[in-house]
Order: sequence, then C-alpha cells, then structure tokens
Amino acid sequence: MTGTGAVVYCKRHPSVESNLRCSRCDDLICPRCLVHTPVGARCSDCAKVRMNPAFDLRGTALLRAALGAAGAGAAAWGAYLFFLWWIGPLGFLLWLLAPLAIGWGVAEAAFRSAGYRRHRRLMWIAAGGVVVGFAVAFVVVRAVSPGGALPANALEAIGRSLLGILIAAAMAAYRLRI
Repeated sequence: MTGTGAVVYCKRHPSVESNLRCSRCDDLICPRCLVHTPVGARCSDCAKVRMNPAFDLRGTALLRAALGAAGAGAAAWGAYLFFLWWIGPLGFLLWLLAPLAIGWGVAEAAFRSAGYRRHRRLMWIAAGGVVVGFAVAFVVVRAVSPGGALPANALEAIGRSLLGILIAAAMAAYRLRI
C-alpha cells in the first residue's frame, strides 16, 4: 500500500491518478480500464474478457451460414420459379407474400446453419443468400423448363423479379437484425 500523501497512477494509463486496485493481482487500475465482475473490479488481464459465444461468428460457422443461406435461397427460389412456370402468373398478394416467405426461410436457414449465433455479418450473408439463390435457381429452371416458360432474355426476367428479390433480401436482413 502507499502512504497517505503519495500519488499513485494507473498501470495502463500513467497519467491518470487512481487508488483503485484489481481484486486479484492488486495492480492499480483506473475507471477507464476496470472490468466489473461478480467478485469485484478487475483489470482486463485478470477478467479474461472474451466474446460471448452466441455472438461469435468466425471460421466454419461463417462458412456454414453462407452455404446454408445460398442453398436455402436456391431451393426456395427454384420452387417459386417452378411454381410460376407450372401455374402461370400469380395474383398480387401471392406475388408479394412469396418473396417475404423466401426471405424469412433463407434467414432462418442461415441462423440455424451458423449454430444459432447472432452477428451483423449474418444479415448480409442471408441477404446475399437470397440473391445468389435466385441466380442459381434461375439458371437451373431456365435449363430444365421446356419451351422457355421463363422469358428468353435474362435481363428482362431479372427486371421483372427485381422487386421480389429486394423484398426477400430485406426480409432476410430484417429477420436477423441485432
């Protein structure tokens, strides 16, 4: 301990006066570098601050989320495009609800594929899965459908579907917001 008149400074911030000590190693810490723990104030070394695993999205979890989103997007858009090819034009309500359902499904697949983790990157992964899924499904349906039930010009088909893609991507991002 220090004497009554001595001025002491934080170990990490030498210009900050402090009388606060880590409850484990007894080093001087200031209010800026202290970490509140159930057993008292500690320095960051003793507190061993780690990211909550529920919000840690790195490595294989990130790859699984991307693959899950793209796969779910391709399956959902493929089913939607085959339905359009088989049934024909849809009513306005179904035309609006289908992309909402696709966006929600892709977001749910990304969330589950990531091991139920939450992260801001997951929003972008799900929205990208919607777009990539549409591209894959469009190519597959275009190759399989006889007689060109879909428009011959790819730009025209994408132009017609652009609002649906944007709605689905927005829904996927909204579903995974933090």
